[in-house]
Amino acid sequence: MLVSEGTGLKNAVPHLPPVEGEPTPTWDIDRLEARSCVVCRGPEHTRVCVRPDGLLVAQCNACGALFLPQVPSAGELEAFYRNYSSTKPYLQPHPAERPQYAVRIRIAVAHLAGSLLRKVGMWQHVQRMRPLRLSSLCEVLLRTGGLRGKTLVELGPGPHGGMLPEARLWGGRAIAVEVDSVAANLVAGMGFEVHSSLASLSEPVDIFVASHVLEHLSDPLSAVEEMAAHSRAGARLYVQTPGGGQALSTGPHWVGYRVDLEHLNYFTEKSLTLLLVQAGFYPECVWLSSQPVLPSYLSESNRANFLRNSRRRLSRTIEAAKDDPLQSAGQFALTILARFEPVLS
Repeated sequence: MLVSEGTGLKNAVPHLPPVEGEPTPTWDIDRLEARSCVVCRGPEHTRVCVRPDGLLVAQCNACGALFLPQVPSAGELEAFYRNYSSTKPYLQPHPAERPQYAVRIRIAVAHLAGSLLRKVGMWQHVQRMRPLRLSSLCEVLLRTGGLRGKTLVELGPGPHGGMLPEARLWGGRAIAVEVDSVAANLVAGMGFEVHSSLASLSEPVDIFVASHVLEHLSDPLSAVEEMAAHSRAGARLYVQTPGGGQALSTGPHWVGYRVDLEHLNYFTEKSLTLLLVQAGFYPECVWLSSQPVLPSYLSESNRANFLRNSRRRLSRTIEAAKDDPLQSAGQFALTILARFEPVLS
């Protein structure tokens, strides 16, 4: 376990226990890399707690951002994320029972009809004639400038393609940036252009999507600045992270410090806004929603329903939060829609 900084009661911080069922990474403690505040680069911080994996959580003395002042080495993180999707049970397809023959025939006919309609260019028109279940992200983007003719780049869409299928359905040019080799191959198999880094993008971008990405990065500010470098004037950025606002109200024993132990940063509305503005992305909308999903809730009996229930909760993100702990009420998901305004020299 990482040795705490300082000694004595004055410098004591709680060492948090693990959550049942939550995998605890075994980082190489001897090769941790020190870093300053990920938002303002301030060198001074106050210790908050020690996570179950032995890593220290701190709060910047200058801007109040919550982050890990010592993180695993770049090589260790790269190796970890190369096959990241396999470490998350809720990202895996659940083996379901084979449907009855009547259902299988109906599915086959639907696929055949869809294939024929795509060939004659009628598929999108048919989709618009039927009621669609939009994700909250898609609805936000359709309401704030649309997708048709826009180049959308999603960072880390995962094995299911994230926003990319919806973006293509609504007339956007959808591109992925994915470091997980398994997920990258699956997304490429869906017919999407896939890059391993932002640096390889060759065209201006109208929309960036970074859903649950920035909390994983050793240098999120550099990533946002790189997105800005590839953005057109007026480009939109949709970013979502686990919100750290509850950490400020509940203190160092916040459950967010005990789950998803690959997270290196904990953003609040203030710290994420400051991060984005430094790169020229000015927030226009901010949402807080949902509670963390603990691994103990992902038993074999309900894991198949997890993605469906998650989509249902996410679909309420743009609505008023309901006072129901089993729905979307809460502050764990922090979502910001920002627009890029380049600084004129």
